[in-house]
Amino acid sequence: GMEDLEDLDISYEMEMLLDQEYRNTETYMTMKMKMAEMSIDADIKMVYSDFNHVPDFEMPSAAKDAKEMTIPAP
Repeated sequence: GMEDLEDLDISYEMEMLLDQEYRNTETYMTMKMKMAEMSIDADIKMVYSDFNHVPDFEMPSAAKDAKEMTIPAP
């Protein structure tokens, strides 16, 4: 519930790398979260590509017919 969020503390630093046209190419983020007795530190690297130039592809039938995954809440 929303009452659990009152004890949530999040901080992060982000560095964004841009190309010559000022498009984001890479992002580095350090994130720290703490809630009650639990704490999480994460280092994240995101790489961006020009998805408009990806050639067309055929999705394999195994992927099309795969069962939907559900992830239970902790």
